[in-house]
Amino acid sequence: MNFEEFLNLIPKDIIERAREDIDRVNEELRAKDAVRQLGKSNVDGIGVYTDGSNVVSERRGCGIAVFSSVSVIYTSESGGRALKTVTVDPEKALLILLPKANIVSRSNTIMRGLEYTTAFDAIDENTNLVVFDGSYVTSLIDPKTSVREVYTEIYRILKGYKWNWAEIYYAIIDSINSAISKFLSELNKLTTSKEKTEFFLANYYKVYSSVMEEIESSTPKKILNEIKAHLQNYIFMLVEQNFASQMLLNVLEKSEKNKIPVVWVSKDTESRLITKTLKSIALANDQTLLDFILDNYEYLLVEKAVEFSKVKPETFTIDYVDDIKYYEKTFAVTRNLAETLYTRYSDYGIVYAKLNGPVLQLSYPKRLVGEKDLEFVLSVFIKISHMGYPKPLIYVHNRSTLRERLTRVISEGIYRICVDREKRFLCNLLQKSGREQVLY
Repeated sequence: MNFEEFLNLIPKDIIERAREDIDRVNEELRAKDAVRQLGKSNVDGIGVYTDGSNVVSERRGCGIAVFSSVSVIYTSESGGRALKTVTVDPEKALLILLPKANIVSRSNTIMRGLEYTTAFDAIDENTNLVVFDGSYVTSLIDPKTSVREVYTEIYRILKGYKWNWAEIYYAIIDSINSAISKFLSELNKLTTSKEKTEFFLANYYKVYSSVMEEIESSTPKKILNEIKAHLQNYIFMLVEQNFASQMLLNVLEKSEKNKIPVVWVSKDTESRLITKTLKSIALANDQTLLDFILDNYEYLLVEKAVEFSKVKPETFTIDYVDDIKYYEKTFAVTRNLAETLYTRYSDYGIVYAKLNGPVLQLSYPKRLVGEKDLEFVLSVFIKISHMGYPKPLIYVHNRSTLRERLTRVISEGIYRICVDREKRFLCNLLQKSGREQVLY
């Protein structure tokens, strides 16, 4: 391949204008006092750092997922050292995902919920900061973005019936809200991550069964038959998303009670909050731009440079029958949970920082993180970081990472047990996917 020819495919005018835009944006950001200098600091802190992992084996009619989460309590004193770890044991965290739909994204949601359980477990009176890998904003909006498509498909089908369709839909949502709220209430009575993990896995299908039983008894059969497949997907996704959201709320409330800042760190992000307004580099993400603009130990307060889109609490849940008729609304989170999580913690902040390496993105709930808290967190990162990314996050990442081969071995073991017991239909769900049977 002629690599020079390959590079020449990119329009030259884009490259030529990029340098001009970078210089102009640099001047504008500094004029707005959006760029701040952070000096090296000897500040110490005890933090809870968390990451998780999951692997999914796609089977003939389901997915088999294994989960892991590790939280380490880590002090920056004496060169940095781990004091304690809290884990979700992958040998005890296995789940068969039905139906076979969106199983990768659903597994990621469950993993995120389990990360919050171990972090909650690890936070104590000595904790000075709580750190997750990823994005706080994504964690906030994921319930709605994940269920929106299936929610609107049910909406579309029911609306076609004209007569009292909204009342039927509201009754379905009311049943789901009651069942999941009860499930979350029981879950919150438990104290350790081990207990919460076991409870979630043990009751995952029970919540679905109780909801479907009530809906089937109260919904006209013709309508139920038309929406049932979508409804099944929807209920399972709601159980998963509400589990993750409730565990997130628990972490935020405990941190607020103890006055602990909570931040999410992203090594790579697709965010284009700044570059989207720049003609020549609108296709680039913020980090590639800020690699050129920020000097070492500088950080950018994004809210001083651009206006954020708001996370509106009222769009995440359905309180009244009339709410169904507003297309922008989605029932993604139970009413009580939405009222607390999105009223108190939907205001977020985003910062880009360069700390001895490439620019990283930090996001956080503004209710828990002021500018002094932010400088404290960044100062701790400088002391314990490898190229700006906290060393304990690298530790929990490596400790929690699972191998895909693990799920294949487990899945085959489950399938063989099923075959031995002659459960034919279940076995067919659990056997290798058609792709594996035909191509490998």
